Amino acid sequence: CCDCDQSFPFSIAQQHLYAAMGYDQPKRCPACKRSIEKSRGPVSVVEVRSQQQYPLNAVAPRTEN
Repeated sequence: CCDCDQSFPFSIAQQHLYAAMGYDQPKRCPACKRSIEKSRGPVSVVEVRSQQQYPLNAVAPRTEN
């Protein structure tokens, strides 16, 4: 864990799931991750989407062939 320097299990099943989803390996143990999430408070989908730098309904401009 990058916060508490303790090792934590990262099962084969979790490794496969993270790889399939395109996620990086976790850097924090579950306890530190919970602590951070608790201090931040709940994050809603609306908050996450509002932080994106492009509109959700953006469409690529047409190009003539």
